[in-house]
Amino acid sequence: MEDCVSRLDDFRREKDEFFRHDPQSPLTHDQRQSFTGLNYYPENLARRLVVEVEEHKPKQTVALITSTGGVQEYLKYGQFTFDVNGQRATLQVYQDPEQGHFFLPFVDATAGETYEAGRYLEIEQLTGGRFSPRSSRASWSGLSAVVP
Repeated sequence: MEDCVSRLDDFRREKDEFFRHDPQSPLTHDQRQSFTGLNYYPENLARRLVVEVEEHKPKQTVALITSTGGVQEYLKYGQFTFDVNGQRATLQVYQDPEQGHFFLPFVDATAGETYEAGRYLEIEQLTGGRFSPRSSRASWSGLSAVVP
């Protein structure tokens, strides 16, 4: 368990370094000068999920608008259903067809705090149709809309 937390700490440190020093940082030069790091929620290993994704066949190509105004095509890969406060909810999993990574765009109570369109989770494909959303690695979404 401690190894998971240290990997997360490393990930967060690398992300802050990218924002602070990389020419590709979304921050302006002046913002980078005073940037001390993002605010993170503490990792809660008890909330780490493994979900079974029902794969869509065939997969739809969906165009999503990025935060920079560009358009990026993704595959609507599949979905999973779960309970939240006694109500069923279904979320869609998308795949970047060029890079192969999976992500889960969503809107929650934090939407609008820094980026109103929502957030996304990077998710890891496991064996047997299972995926592990990494809620502690949720990022501000580069998408301007969450498409059902």
